Amino acid sequence: MKIAGTSSSLPEKVLTNHELEKMIKTTDARIVERTGIRERRIADAKTATSDLVADALLNPLMGIWYWLVSKLDKDAQVTFLNYGYAGDGMELGLREEDKANEYSIRLYHHVVSAVSLKGLDVLEVGCGRGGGASYIARYLEPGSVTGIDVCREAIKFCKKHYSVNGLSFSHGDALKSPFGNDSFDVVINVESSHRYADMNRFLREVRRVLRPGGHFLFADFRYGKAVDLLRRQLSDSGLVITREQRITSNVVRALSSDDERRSSLVKELVPRFLHKPAEEFAGTKGTGLYESLVTGKREYLCFVLQRRYAESGDASESPETERDS
Repeated sequence: MKIAGTSSSLPEKVLTNHELEKMIKTTDARIVERTGIRERRIADAKTATSDLVADALLNPLMGIWYWLVSKLDKDAQVTFLNYGYAGDGMELGLREEDKANEYSIRLYHHVVSAVSLKGLDVLEVGCGRGGGASYIARYLEPGSVTGIDVCREAIKFCKKHYSVNGLSFSHGDALKSPFGNDSFDVVINVESSHRYADMNRFLREVRRVLRPGGHFLFADFRYGKAVDLLRRQLSDSGLVITREQRITSNVVRALSSDDERRSSLVKELVPRFLHKPAEEFAGTKGTGLYESLVTGKREYLCFVLQRRYAESGDASESPETERDS
């Protein structure tokens, strides 16, 4: 099995602590080795910055941790892998079993509430452990929800854990969608694209599977100058940006409020020698990732984009972009 953004083949068996430690050390060495290659490529493209290199370093290790969660969490305590959202005060009416994941659910709700999903066919690319797709299917009355992820262990978990009418999961690559043209009314992508090897290719796939008039609801973080690169990629995607929001402060508030639960899960689920990188992955207080969001070095953005009804378009099909600071 391959994780997006890495060349590592990961074993399907349950690993011992010693085997996990050896795999992490091997991965670290590969990242160091590949960084020189990546940096030279970036320089050749005249876009070399320390910010872009920093994200290039982070992405492969993040991919490993997504896979490890599937191996370590045997009791389905982790069904969301995003950093959450806080601060709007909206009452979501969550059921008791969903309240532990309130902040992560709030991020999904903030992203998808830009349009009504009632009766629509929805695709989530990078569905992870399926919590977001399940929330949408159970609360927002879509016609159908399909989740895809490159991690086979995650999809295996989703198929076993969820039984909701209209909700399904499939193994699939964000850069090569298994669906035909014009298949969905809405495509959702939450905190997943930072691991993709080719963002432009992913956006072409989003546009291809969207029906005319369909929406792409997107949220993710970027480091420093990579924020401007992301905006250019979205602007050049052939989709129309109708809303852009900077939600970094909301994400920081969620991480701060949810810190005790996240730290407890790391201590409970992860072998001691992996606590430090696991805390980084979880974004707990004091980690580099948490501090980069607090200081604004890493920005978290939320976008709404739309595929035109007609490729020629007119003024009514190209609305003004709404930007929130």
